[in-house]
Amino acid sequence: TSSLDEAQIKYAALDAVVACKIFQRLRSCDDFARSAISLRTNYYLRKSFASRKLKQQGWSKRLLVFGCVFLLIWSPSLVLAGFMTPNQVQRDVVCAFWGLCSLLKTVQLWGTEMCKYDKPLSSYVKPDAQELFQGVLTGTALTGLFYLALWFFGFGTIAPSRVGGGAGVLRAAGLGILSGFTKELLFRGVVQKELERDLKPDGKAALVLGLIFASAHLSPHGFVGLALLSLCLSEGKKAFGGSLSYSIGLHSSLVATTMLGSSAYVQTYPAPVWLVGSSGQSPLFLEGALGIALLSVLRLGLQNKKRRKKRRAKKKR
Repeated sequence: TSSLDEAQIKYAALDAVVACKIFQRLRSCDDFARSAISLRTNYYLRKSFASRKLKQQGWSKRLLVFGCVFLLIWSPSLVLAGFMTPNQVQRDVVCAFWGLCSLLKTVQLWGTEMCKYDKPLSSYVKPDAQELFQGVLTGTALTGLFYLALWFFGFGTIAPSRVGGGAGVLRAAGLGILSGFTKELLFRGVVQKELERDLKPDGKAALVLGLIFASAHLSPHGFVGLALLSLCLSEGKKAFGGSLSYSIGLHSSLVATTMLGSSAYVQTYPAPVWLVGSSGQSPLFLEGALGIALLSVLRLGLQNKKRRKKRRAKKKR
């Protein structure tokens, strides 16, 4: 056993126990039952060996497999949506809903096989209502400060009547919640955990994740802002003990309030592109220096919170 590591010995012992139980049951079964048990056992053993082999691969190969599983589950929707309705909007809705269900199923399978979670979604998210509310408040405050600064310097003002009433608010809130939950579950939940297995210290994983997160949005002008937002969301996860609740609340509220702010913003004087991004007529939070400065302050605050939490933990010891 000197050439075997502790994990291999543990797995071998578990396999031996399982094999003994299987042989005991086979003795009391007829031929048909034995064949069924043999097929089932062969399936589970192959799946177990495959997951162990995948764990030994690098993070890029593991994430590639995760993406392939997602596409395998999601791809039938592309065919079914075409047969179900000729309307493009309805097809998009079907594909988007199927995509959400596919993501949840893929995360569930991944958490069960790769992380041995009994309740994968709950284990990844670690839901907490108070932390979720704090994230919502933080995101709302950031967007509010962004448009308040534009008003203070005379670049524009907010006209609530342009939001579109309750329907506009509900639409922004729905898209914000959907975007915040799915992206945080994927990036801060699955991807960050896989990166942290290979990249030490965790700061390297957060940096690589920031580059992946920004690249996935296909927005060259907002690349820096998106990468910094990812770092803030990762810091939020660490500051709140690994829970995604704060990050989901922050992400969701940023998306929703930015949508509402863009709809209600009325320009009175062209703002510099370097300050607000885009052409200055429709300010974009993540593209200009103003939004990046606000995110930088937030990241410093979250890092400080994390350090205070560590100091309190050391004092308790």
